[in-house]
Amino acid sequence: MKYSLSFLLFASLSIHVISQPVRVVPYYEWSDPIAFQLSRSPLITGYGECSDSLSQVYDGMIFYEYDGAYYGIENWADYYYWYTKKYWYYFDEPELYEFFYLTGNDYGMASYIAGNYYRCHYYPSLISLQFTNRKPQYNRLRDTKYCAQSAKEIKRLNKALDNAFVKKLNSSQKKESYCQKYRNYSYSYSGTHTTCAYKIAGKTGYAGQRNRQAPVNSSVNRISSTVQSSGTTELARVAETLK
Repeated sequence: MKYSLSFLLFASLSIHVISQPVRVVPYYEWSDPIAFQLSRSPLITGYGECSDSLSQVYDGMIFYEYDGAYYGIENWADYYYWYTKKYWYYFDEPELYEFFYLTGNDYGMASYIAGNYYRCHYYPSLISLQFTNRKPQYNRLRDTKYCAQSAKEIKRLNKALDNAFVKKLNSSQKKESYCQKYRNYSYSYSGTHTTCAYKIAGKTGYAGQRNRQAPVNSSVNRISSTVQSSGTTELARVAETLK
């Protein structure tokens, strides 16, 4: 009887979580921590061995890990930056998202994620995207069609992301992004803060957040100047198509 009651409690809690409404997020709140906090938690997370320690040091911030580097997650912009890194094999031209992320372009980031650059059927976020007066060519997140809300859909999403065949198939197509050229460091700019996740000599850690000084400023400047002079780059030309 005790076992049955525990099972029923677990089942009712699961139904409650799944039945919570999908939050509508305007594109201009993509980098807003409040919009992220008010949304349902992402279905796919990436906690690493050092996530808890880093969270204690940085005022409770969430940290996800990928390939030995840790990424601070405060908003949907941060979350999808990590997600495009970890599951790059389900994205066409993930360096485009990185370009918009580094330049703090909420519309560019949101329209990229909602567009046809994402190859997986279901999204890891339980949100719909609203573009108000802007009209991107595609918006797969205009409703809940691609939100994994049932246990079956969540299982399908997890199975797809763990598909080794898809990863191997797309490995030869992976392109080197701006930050990946500096292989020991991964820098990001979102809203009002700069994030630096680093990996050196087998050690991992979190180098800087908000207006704290990142350890190798010259690398940050080189990446920033690359982005700032992007009017002549291929990325900027492709980015124009999302406007």
